[in-house]
Amino acid sequence: MWHRKKTDKAKETVWQEECGLLQEPEVSSNEIDTTLILPKEEREGTLHIWKGEPKKYMLHLTDVKNPGRTYKAPVEGAVTIGRKAAEADIVIDYEQSVSARHCRISERDGKFYVEDLNSSNGTLVNGIPLTEEMELYSESTLALGRLELKVQIR
Repeated sequence: MWHRKKTDKAKETVWQEECGLLQEPEVSSNEIDTTLILPKEEREGTLHIWKGEPKKYMLHLTDVKNPGRTYKAPVEGAVTIGRKAAEADIVIDYEQSVSARHCRISERDGKFYVEDLNSSNGTLVNGIPLTEEMELYSESTLALGRLELKVQIR
């Protein structure tokens, strides 16, 4: 049977089987998280349960017609793709059908979404034109105007 215990996100809960003590190092944090704790009879040795750093994702975009052109960017909130460096995080300046600010890819709760930013030539995901934000998956094809990119999220 599992038990639930509320802890600060930054706290590390350390079980010590030998003496049966629960030690919680003091770390200041106001965020509350639910941590699953195993009952004593199911623990062996020392077990560490903690809420670590949030997962960091890397977006890889590869030009389908020219695989030598690959773009990488960490996804921390959102990544803007476009033709002008002053307006985009990933700059694709060799294709004129890509707008200055073409689209935005964002991450929420481990899922990825793409939205068109009123581009001149549109954004498509796997051949489907975007009319609103759409979920994006690894191995999807993202078309920005005439440019087709293969999406990898790692």
